[in-house]
Amino acid sequence: MEAFTNIIFIICILSLIFFVFGSLMGIIKPTGYYPYTEIGWGKNNYSDFYHLYCEGQTVVALGYSGVRNISMFVEGPMLTYVIGFAMYYELFFRSLGFRKSFIGVFIITIATSFSTTGILIVIFLMYMKFYDFVKKNKFIKYLIVPIVICIVGYSLFFVVEDKFTSNVYSASARTDDILASFKCFFSNFFNGVGYQNMDAIESYRLFKRSNAGLSTGVGAILAYGGLLWGSWYIVPFIVAIANYIRKPETRKKMAFVIMAFMLLFVTVVQSRILCTIINAICWYFILERKCYKMEVLYE
Repeated sequence: MEAFTNIIFIICILSLIFFVFGSLMGIIKPTGYYPYTEIGWGKNNYSDFYHLYCEGQTVVALGYSGVRNISMFVEGPMLTYVIGFAMYYELFFRSLGFRKSFIGVFIITIATSFSTTGILIVIFLMYMKFYDFVKKNKFIKYLIVPIVICIVGYSLFFVVEDKFTSNVYSASARTDDILASFKCFFSNFFNGVGYQNMDAIESYRLFKRSNAGLSTGVGAILAYGGLLWGSWYIVPFIVAIANYIRKPETRKKMAFVIMAFMLLFVTVVQSRILCTIINAICWYFILERKCYKMEVLYE
């Protein structure tokens, strides 16, 4: 995943350059424009910057009202999805240790995306990485940590509150997507309704919307493929939770599996090759010890 992390780092650098000098300052001008009618879903119109950066989603949070950094993606959660795994590799799996410049750029990019999920991912990863250090240092543990928790909690509360009060429709639409997909799943438990069969899910919605997509990857998997497809994602998640509790030595790898499932729950990437690769890594992590035991047994 070294190459993947390096690529995401470059994408983040480019997104910050275009976000500051294009979206905020207007020095760099768009080179293309795509209305939502051409895209085929949602209601956002997108401006394109050299096919390296997209501008389309706006946000109101913490006194800021304007464009959010979504890099070359169409939504903030998709940017959070790729940064989450790149940051995880950098912090926990890189043999040479993590690069501070990479982590700094990842955190700044997530901050400019105003992604609630991204903020939670950063907090989760920092907790995982520095838990032992904080636990041993009483000054940090009893003074600095409570202050940081209060600041982050206060900021996160206002980000969520601003998002919901400024865009109630978006929040209710996301909730409706989740409920509709799970209702569809329970009505078609084993086989689902078929791949990309959005018409079958429409009947379970509370609100009728034009150009409506889905905002949950796990919900889409369960609705489209039922238990047959969903089990490939649910089984690693359940096993990872059990191993995380019972086997502390596996927590770094099991936390990766848990994070992958949670990100998939709020991100529609189930049809992308990256999602399949991440899921394959999850299966490798939960089967790794068993495969090793079988090799030892037969040797």
